[in-house]
Amino acid sequence: MGEKMAKATVEERGRILIPKEIRDEMQIHGGEEMNIRSRGDEIVITKGKPLEKFQQLKGCIKNSSDDPLKIKNMWVM
Repeated sequence: MGEKMAKATVEERGRILIPKEIRDEMQIHGGEEMNIRSRGDEIVITKGKPLEKFQQLKGCIKNSSDDPLKIKNMWVM
């Protein structure tokens, strides 16, 4: 996968349509959850992590002294 760029227009309600060629390349399907964050003057959109990956971690920090929010934030990119 190479880097691609495409133009999109922000609709009045803030919606942006991801161009088909990028959806196809990234295998993005309708109803799929995406992560959106700001980074300086950029907006970064990444595919959401499947819930199953988080469920595998259930109980792994039960006796840990680490702050659960710190560990949660490690999963947010």
